Amino acid sequence: MHDISRMIHANPRRWWRRAAVILAAMAAIAATVVYPVAVDDRGTEVTRYRNAFLAERATAADWEWPGDRPPASFHVSAEQVPPPLLAWLAANTPQDAPSDWALARALASRLHGYTRDGGAIADDVVTSLRLMQAKQTGYCADYVRVFEALAQGAGLTTRQWAFAFDGYGGWGHTVNEVWDRRERRWTMVDVFGGFVPTNRAGQPLSALEFRRLLLESPGSIVFDRLHPVRFGFRDDAAALDYYLRGRHEWYLWNGNHALQYDNDTWVQAAGRFGRAPEQVVAMLRGTIAELQILPDPESEAAFAALERTRWRLVAAFAAEVVLGIGLLWCLIAGRRCRVAASQL
Repeated sequence: MHDISRMIHANPRRWWRRAAVILAAMAAIAATVVYPVAVDDRGTEVTRYRNAFLAERATAADWEWPGDRPPASFHVSAEQVPPPLLAWLAANTPQDAPSDWALARALASRLHGYTRDGGAIADDVVTSLRLMQAKQTGYCADYVRVFEALAQGAGLTTRQWAFAFDGYGGWGHTVNEVWDRRERRWTMVDVFGGFVPTNRAGQPLSALEFRRLLLESPGSIVFDRLHPVRFGFRDDAAALDYYLRGRHEWYLWNGNHALQYDNDTWVQAAGRFGRAPEQVVAMLRGTIAELQILPDPESEAAFAALERTRWRLVAAFAAEVVLGIGLLWCLIAGRRCRVAASQL
């Protein structure tokens, strides 16, 4: 009887008020995370949140390795290439390609022939290739993923580069790079944009060589077009201006995950609820690569801000967990007080 009297004296309404305060605090914390996404008409903030958890600081050595000897940290896909992609390769692979690079260029040229102004597909590589052919749609990331899978089916080694305009958020561009076993060098290809960067002597450039010229001698870059008619930019000057705006925020995806991503049952299930849940599950499952970033003096502040974003999200999640436990305790205590009062 003494315990019941003490619980009544505690007044159940106090627990409800405390619960309301905690709930308001949880809503305020959630708003600090959700609001930037809600007001972002470009849809880049969700990608920035993802990148904040995937980003890691790199060194030059992390970027400069031969394609036939990738570091242990680089994930090389062992997934089977889907039959529709193998069928596409059978119909579009030249029989007389003298090198890996010649083969890669032929495939990239054929794929770029589908491009037109269209929306992002953001689906598995088989669906993406089908829509590229049928509707001539897709964005750079769609073309990069399809080319990566096709290259794997053709026996080529590739890796994916990207750069951002907005502090490593979702506003940016992505390209492929192909390892040529005969020349023992990487060569960059922008399948969506429709070109291979070369120097004035006509030598194709790796992604690192291309970026170095963007930083030091942009006027020496030549845009060797993949397709005689189609080009992803108004002209060469527009292409150069586009790349110059993102020259300080380049990063390397540390693995080829396109097919593994598509084949993961948990990732596919999460995708039914939207792109964001899908990518969260992919990160938890390890089916999405880390981002290796080597900041230069112009992008160091952006990289530091990305790191702060990660810790801010971690802190927000931890606070929500603690407050959630407190809220549950208040609700249980309030209900006990209420039950005790009803028994008098």
